[in-house]
Amino acid sequence: MPYYQKYKTHISKNQFYILISLLALMTLLLLIWVLIPFTIGVSEQYLKANGINPNNIKENQEVQNLEKLTLLSYIANTLVVLFFLVYLIFIIKKLKAGYLFFFSWIVIFITFSFIPFFKDVAILTSIQLGVGICLSIISWLIVFVLIYMTIIYWMQRKAHYYEWFVIHKGKAR
Repeated sequence: MPYYQKYKTHISKNQFYILISLLALMTLLLLIWVLIPFTIGVSEQYLKANGINPNNIKENQEVQNLEKLTLLSYIANTLVVLFFLVYLIFIIKKLKAGYLFFFSWIVIFITFSFIPFFKDVAILTSIQLGVGICLSIISWLIVFVLIYMTIIYWMQRKAHYYEWFVIHKGKAR
């Protein structure tokens, strides 16, 4: 009996464009998220929670470290989003996706949805809170699209196995 090769799938252009649109919105919101501390500033509760004296912010080394940490987190998040984008581009024609692709990116984007609220919500400004909520909504929309794509993949895989079984066994179950 021939070896059964598990089914892998490409993504459709509609799914690709939906994910690209959501990723563009997410990147824009991440940019706004990182610019808020540099333009508007942070709340006094945020400074106190990090052990920084709000009176002498200018010369405080801890504030500069906080700014560097914010910038590094933005770069890391953007690199993950760009890696996902490049992988999506390859999945349209060249590579194929399986359960590992879908489940790993679902976990990553669920994690993304909680990043804005990693620290206490009370230390965020109202603008940070609004942008954080929008980031979480976009992340969850991407998760729902990926879950939908996983269900479609599961159905295609079942149909592929049935076709293989009928061809190689000569009968249906």
